[in-house]
Amino acid sequence: MSRAAKKNRKVVIDLSEDELDGPVIESSSEDDFKGDVSSSESEGESESLSSSVVSSEVEPSPVKKGKKKVTKNTPMKKSRKSETKEEHKEDKKSAQNKRKQSMENVKEAKKMKTEDSGERKSTSGKNENTQRAEELPFAVEYAKTSRATCKHCGSKIEKDELKLCTRFPSPFFDGYQEQGFHFVCFFNRAAKVKLFPHNFKGFDWIKEEDQERIKKKIDDVIESAGGMEEILKEYIPTVSIGKRSAKCAECKESLEKDEIRISCKSQNFHVKCYKDSNKRFFKGSSKEIYSYNSMSDEHKKLLDELFPKAEGSVKKEELDENEVKLKEQAKMMNELKAAFEKNLSRDEVKELLEANGHGSDKRTHERNIKCLIELSLFGVPENCKKCGNIVEFSESQVKFICRGKDEDQVRCDFKTRAPVVTRLHVPDNMKDENEYLNKVFIPRKRTRILPKDTMGAE
Repeated sequence: MSRAAKKNRKVVIDLSEDELDGPVIESSSEDDFKGDVSSSESEGESESLSSSVVSSEVEPSPVKKGKKKVTKNTPMKKSRKSETKEEHKEDKKSAQNKRKQSMENVKEAKKMKTEDSGERKSTSGKNENTQRAEELPFAVEYAKTSRATCKHCGSKIEKDELKLCTRFPSPFFDGYQEQGFHFVCFFNRAAKVKLFPHNFKGFDWIKEEDQERIKKKIDDVIESAGGMEEILKEYIPTVSIGKRSAKCAECKESLEKDEIRISCKSQNFHVKCYKDSNKRFFKGSSKEIYSYNSMSDEHKKLLDELFPKAEGSVKKEELDENEVKLKEQAKMMNELKAAFEKNLSRDEVKELLEANGHGSDKRTHERNIKCLIELSLFGVPENCKKCGNIVEFSESQVKFICRGKDEDQVRCDFKTRAPVVTRLHVPDNMKDENEYLNKVFIPRKRTRILPKDTMGAE
C-alpha cells in the first residue's frame, strides 16, 4: 500500500460523526495514485542506494576458511560366494565336530591340572603342617629400634629393651609372624600351658640376668595358677561322634558326620591327628579322656591303642642337670659372638661361611654370625642324604633341618637331633691376614645340648 493510500485511509477513519453525515467522497482511481507510487519507489531506491553506500564504507569481516573434509572412498565389501545347501550342511557338521573335540580336550586338560595341583597341595600341606607344629610359640630379643608398639598396652617398646613375642603361623606367607610385648604385658597374654624358659626362640642369646628374670616370672605365674597340673586339666580332650561335618585343626581335612573325633579348646581333630599333633598337651591315658565310657567297644579299642598309658614327665633332677649344661653352652656362645664382632669383619664372616658351604646373600649380618658360631662350636653338618642340600640348626624348631626345596618349592622333611659333623675349615689366606684366626680361634666339634622342656606352637 502506498503512502497516499495510507493517508486517505487515516482520514476516513478519523472522521467524526458530523463529517460522516456530509457528502460522500468518491474514492480516487488508481491513475491518481501512480505519481505517488512512482515517487515512493524513487524514495525507496534512494534509501537502498544510501544503505549500499554505507555498507560499502564498512569493511567486510574476514571469513574463516575451514578445512575441507576429505572423504576416503571405502572399499567395497567382498561378496560371499554362493554355496549350495548340501555343502552348507556339511560345513556345519564339521564345525560342530571340531567344537566337541576342542571342548573334550579342554575338559581333559582341566582334570589333569586339578589332579596335579591336588597332589602338590596334599604333599606340601603335610610338610607345612609338620614344620609349623614344631615351631616354638614364643621369642625373645632386645628391641632394635623404638618404633615397635606393645600389642597389649599400645605404648612403645624402647630401643635395647627386652621384647617378648608370641609367634603364630602367618596367613600371608609360609612362615611365622611375631607380636611384641613389654615384659609385664607379655605374661597377661601368653598361654600358661606353654610357659617354659626354652620355649622362647633366642633365649640362649640374651644376657644371663635376663634369662633368670624370665625363669623367675614363669615360676610365679604357674604357681599363682595352682601349678602345671591344674593348668593341664583345661586341656583334657573329649571324644564324641560327630553330629555334623567339620574340619580337622591339624590336617585341615573334613571330619564326616557320624565319625569319631576328639575335641579340645573348641578345636576338632581326627583321633590319629590328635595323637601326633603338637597342639596336644594331654599326656594321660585313654580312660582319662572325657566321654570315654559312652563310646562303643570298637572306638574304645582304637583309643586304647593310641593312648595306652600316661606319658611320664621329665624328672626334676634331669631338668636341673639339663639346665646347667644349657647355661654353660649359652655362655660359650655369647663369648664367641663378642669375639667375632670384635675381630672379624662382615666380609670375613661371609668368606668363612662360603668356604664351608653355608654362604647366603639373604641372611643378615647378625644371622651370619650366629650361623658361624654354630659351625665353630658344634661342627659343620654333612649335607642332606635325601636332596643333597645344606643342613643347619633351626632355633625355632630346636633341631637340625634341611634347607632344600624341590621343583614345586616343597621343603625337604629331613630332620635330626644328632647330625654327622666335621670341623670348620679356615682357609690359609685368611689365617695369614687375620691374627685372631691364626692364633686365638680354634674350631670345635662339641655335641649340642638341646632343652628338654619345650612345646610347639599352635
